[in-house]
Amino acid sequence: MRSFLEIHPNLVSEWSPVNELGPDQVSYGSNKPIIWNGVCGHTWTATPKNRGNNHGCPYCSGNKVLVGYNDLASVHQGVAAEWSARNLPTTPRQVTARSDKSFWWKCSTCGNEWKARIADRSEGHGCPFCAAVALEKRWQARRDAKQKLLDSKRHNRLIQNRQKQFAKDLENNAFRIAVIRYYSEQTGYLVVYDQIGRIGIPLQFFFPEKCAAIELTSHLKKGWKDWRYENAKNWLCLNSDIKLIRIIPQTGYKFENCKCVRLKNSSAEALNYTLTQVFKRLKIPMDIDVLRDYDKIRRYLEC
Repeated sequence: MRSFLEIHPNLVSEWSPVNELGPDQVSYGSNKPIIWNGVCGHTWTATPKNRGNNHGCPYCSGNKVLVGYNDLASVHQGVAAEWSARNLPTTPRQVTARSDKSFWWKCSTCGNEWKARIADRSEGHGCPFCAAVALEKRWQARRDAKQKLLDSKRHNRLIQNRQKQFAKDLENNAFRIAVIRYYSEQTGYLVVYDQIGRIGIPLQFFFPEKCAAIELTSHLKKGWKDWRYENAKNWLCLNSDIKLIRIIPQTGYKFENCKCVRLKNSSAEALNYTLTQVFKRLKIPMDIDVLRDYDKIRRYLEC
């Protein structure tokens, strides 16, 4: 007979002295239950054959429960707190924290129950219902971030388009007419548009209470004929005691028998300054900011 001492001398130190037989009296392949005192400090029973096949302490390996050492209640109190009543009479003190067995769990957050291995719970696997909610929140956060980025790009694109349209409008005489109309109506005075009054020909903006008029004069398309027509309007206004103020281009004709204010360029600043000077001549103080009031002015343009 080949003894356990002969084949596994390195394990002899764990052979408990309480055994009736010594390691030299038992075969290395024996199935006789033997008591062992492991270097880990635990005591357990196993056969010499089992020990010879590299099986060590069952408590350290998690194959057997040792209350206070490897039971679920001692190792993972938080996990054990979610032990479902559906598992009774089995309790968290009767299973190891590394067990492959599946049991029921009740989430301490949402109250839902599910089945899972103890080993998975010990490794940090939590409630699948809460995980689904958390996942949806993360996806929603991503969707919100993406939508916010799209909204930001759309907003920037709208701003760029608005700036382009604004620059284009500033060069348009129809827009300038709408600007004058908008601010004329903010004065609180009666304004008459393009109607034949006391001089027999229409004036663009006539203020009866002020006995004054505003004319936006662009480059004269018909040259000398237009110039004569506009000067005749100036003479008629002068003889009717109507104060006529003309807004003329920087390089345009300068008219007689009226007050002329030049529009230096097509910028918003130039238009603001020119209109401020026009209303100042009418003795009407006005806060003029074409960019600030752009959206309101556009409605006049669309009328």
